Amino acid sequence: MLRALNLDPAKTIKRLGDGAYEEQLVRNQITQLTGRTFLDGFHDNLSEYTALMNNGVTYAREFGLTPGIALSAEQMARLTSDMVWLVEQDVTLPDGSHQTVLVPTVYLAQANAVDLKHSGALVAGNSVTLNASGDVNNSGHVTSNLATTIIGNNVVNSGIIGSGGTTAVVAVQDVRNTSGRIGGNDVVVQAGRDVINETQTYGVSKSFTDRSFSGTTTNTSADAIGTISATNSATVIAGRDVNLNGALIQSGGDATVMAGRDLNVGTTTLTSTKDSSGHGGQDFRHDTVTQELGSGIVAGGNVTTVSGRDATLTGSTVAAGGDAAMIAGRDVTVTASKDTRTYSEQSLSNSQSQHANSSYDERVNSSSVSAGGNVVLAAGQAGGGDLAVMGSSVTADKGGVALVSTGDVAIGSVSETHDSQGWSRSMIAATRLRRRRVRSVRARSISRTRIIRRRTSRA
Repeated sequence: MLRALNLDPAKTIKRLGDGAYEEQLVRNQITQLTGRTFLDGFHDNLSEYTALMNNGVTYAREFGLTPGIALSAEQMARLTSDMVWLVEQDVTLPDGSHQTVLVPTVYLAQANAVDLKHSGALVAGNSVTLNASGDVNNSGHVTSNLATTIIGNNVVNSGIIGSGGTTAVVAVQDVRNTSGRIGGNDVVVQAGRDVINETQTYGVSKSFTDRSFSGTTTNTSADAIGTISATNSATVIAGRDVNLNGALIQSGGDATVMAGRDLNVGTTTLTSTKDSSGHGGQDFRHDTVTQELGSGIVAGGNVTTVSGRDATLTGSTVAAGGDAAMIAGRDVTVTASKDTRTYSEQSLSNSQSQHANSSYDERVNSSSVSAGGNVVLAAGQAGGGDLAVMGSSVTADKGGVALVSTGDVAIGSVSETHDSQGWSRSMIAATRLRRRRVRSVRARSISRTRIIRRRTSRA
């Protein structure tokens, strides 16, 4: 390859190994990337290796590539054929010293679709690049030591995408991380439309018998938490919306979330239902509990979110070791979610003693925005917009809190309802009972709070 590019092998960076070793390395990468021994059209290692090297030379001449420098995302998007290119990597020698060498790296051209299943988990020793003009669906492992890049029309992940270095997941349309994990030292997730980070739920039902009652229980539980995690920095960018549903973005350094339209940091609903009846349906019990599993954006450094329209935090957390800022073109809302329980029972089978009861209870789950430094919540930065902190907390450990709005600023409470009613009848007396209690959960913020109203001018 070097001679074909009119380069003197003696004057370039040392290669990782001889031709046989490089051929084996390329074969392993192809197996890791495709789950197959050979690419389409090939039946032996040598002809495949030679063709991929020739494709690399052709592409390098056409686009002026420099040996040692990995392909950029734009260059990968231009690929029309599979190829091998020599990329610089730092390796550790047996004596503990380090040396920079040229490593043959496989780049796959656009394909109609790339489907990675549990049965073909992918693990790469150095770098992994997957490029598809169609959709990429991963439910296995895609990992590397240095860099992992996934490009597709839509990218759906329910497995693991990771790297010891940089991880980039890029979609022309949507990136959906469903109970999957996208991780690395530095992580970038970018979509032309939406980024959805969510926790999947699953239901389990079973029948039971309890004395004279029989019935079913149905539980909706959470699968693995959908996570975008970086040891250093995490960046999430969407042309339209960024939606977190019971999911997590976390980083050891800074976390940045940018949405061209809306940022929604919300919940996933878990439910538990128990229904039973007896005595021909004259007696029954019904009990349903819902629990809202909140989301989090958590960083050891700074957290910055920017949305072109609205930013909404519901029953969720934003926490920064440094500063935290939520900036929206229109409204910023920090509010609570509610867990609920609905219960009812009836007993009519005994004519001498009958009763019926029902109750409804709520429990408020406050949102929290906290920082070791300063907190800024800014609404209406693209025009008019309101800021509301309802039944939630905004705190700054060593800094201050600034609430900035071109419209209204509301700091208020969220109501929590507890309601019960029932009746009973016996041979002696009959009674009817109704209780209703509404409790307000107030918003809480530290004393060092500045409220800044910047009214927009009208022509």
